Amino acid sequence: YDDSYMVCAGVEHIYNETWKFRFGMQYDDSPIPNKTFSIDALTSDAIAICGGFEYTISPNASFGFGYQHINFAHRNIKDSLTDPPTNGKISESYTESVMLEYNYNF
Repeated sequence: YDDSYMVCAGVEHIYNETWKFRFGMQYDDSPIPNKTFSIDALTSDAIAICGGFEYTISPNASFGFGYQHINFAHRNIKDSLTDPPTNGKISESYTESVMLEYNYNF
């Protein structure tokens, strides 16, 4: 494995006492070099974008919604050391997530 890093940034805009809006981005550098990459644990450099909102129902309760899109970079592997070898082109791929939340303070 190689040293890697992740960079994240996010903002929250409080529109009023009822609405909050959030936006964020992330870059994740994969620690797995091509030589030891395996299809058992697919990971590549990734860029994520997310956004969402929170709606305050009462002083004790709120409802939230979030969306995240993660784009994984393609890989061109020619020198795999895994058994069986994972040589070839791994296409760019993505995942999308939707989150719902309900918060209540007792």
